[in-house]
Amino acid sequence: MSFADQVVLVTGAARGLGRSYAELLASRGAHVVLNDIGVSAGGVDPSPDIAEAAAADLRRSGGSVIADSSDISTEAGAEQAVATALEGFGRIDAVVNNAGFVRSGDIGSTSLADFTSMIDVHAKGAFLIARAAWRPMKEQGYGRIVLVTSSGAIHGQRGLCGYAAGKGAVIGMTHALAVEGASLGISINAIAPLAYTRLAAGIPDEEHRAHFERHAHVDQVAPLAAVLAHRTCPVNGMILDAGGGRFARVFVTEGDGYIDPAPTPELVRDHFDAILSDAGCQTARDTDEAVARTVALVEAQAAISARS
Repeated sequence: MSFADQVVLVTGAARGLGRSYAELLASRGAHVVLNDIGVSAGGVDPSPDIAEAAAADLRRSGGSVIADSSDISTEAGAEQAVATALEGFGRIDAVVNNAGFVRSGDIGSTSLADFTSMIDVHAKGAFLIARAAWRPMKEQGYGRIVLVTSSGAIHGQRGLCGYAAGKGAVIGMTHALAVEGASLGISINAIAPLAYTRLAAGIPDEEHRAHFERHAHVDQVAPLAAVLAHRTCPVNGMILDAGGGRFARVFVTEGDGYIDPAPTPELVRDHFDAILSDAGCQTARDTDEAVARTVALVEAQAAISARS
């Protein structure tokens, strides 16, 4: 898979997963804008030198790479990151929005400032970078946006309320933008990566952390990011899990459930087995399809009731 003549912006690209994405894309011929504000794993002490040093490393390996240290969690920073691609390479074909950090703690010890910082970088940052790239992608009738979510948002993880909230917003954003971009030639998908990085190094459970370090490497996730950023990307609106060399779709499904046109709290309580059942599970392509299915099920139940 060649990325010759393609321009890809990778955020949070100086280290860890982002660095692996940038390295792979550059090795396949992409012109890469390597964005990184250079903060610690906890999101403090920014340093623009971090992005430049990483970009210099990739250039020494033959890559076509420009460094950018804009803060994509701000409107001006996101616009500047995309402007760097347009000014440096003349276009932007794909974005891999990897930038982020984590501040952990149970809800009682999580300050509003820490919670807000997670929303700012993960949710607001994803929105701002997607919006900034959207305009030139729409004009050229083509684009690929790869967002990054987390299993912590999908399945829940202790001590990550703020992080999970920000990454959970990315899931909703992916589904909404996929519908919006489909007719414009823009596809949007999200990765839930599992890899040993600076963030994983902070896992308090030693056995869990050691398992990450042995089996979950950043270069095992990067191939999926490349596929989703490529012109031949086969999907849109998908949430995909990647880690340890395993790749899988994450499904959001609905069962047939329980239907009663005159429900009471007692009826709902007494039919929770049916409500929780996976019988008839289906995955809707968008909200219209989900609503249409509900209407069809309700109408079918009404017809059965009318005949009885």
